[in-house]
Amino acid sequence: MFRRFFSLVITGAIMMVMTQTINAQESAPQMLTGSAEQVSFSDEMLESAAKAYMQIVEINQSFQMSLQQTDDQEKRQNLQQNANKQFVEAIENSGLEVDQYNNIMQNVAANEELNVRFGGILQKLM
Repeated sequence: MFRRFFSLVITGAIMMVMTQTINAQESAPQMLTGSAEQVSFSDEMLESAAKAYMQIVEINQSFQMSLQQTDDQEKRQNLQQNANKQFVEAIENSGLEVDQYNNIMQNVAANEELNVRFGGILQKLM
């Protein structure tokens, strides 16, 4: 039960972040296009993605709070651009390229076994 719930939480959060990134990332439209390339990932790659993911979740939470505090469209757009820049920096600081991270996260969302592995790595990092 916990494993399934945790998988759903991870998948939901991934989709939320990915949707935010898709909608906001005009400067790099290649970020989340296409389908997941089915490959296997080393624990090191998954750990790098998990570290980036944790940072992205924090950035997204901060972004959402800031977004709720303004109705000014220009400020909202600036907040979104800043969050997107921070998303990319978090990914690159983890040692991955954006397309690698997106491929990993798409596979995590699509593959239950990989989702469980990723969830275990996240738990260890928390």
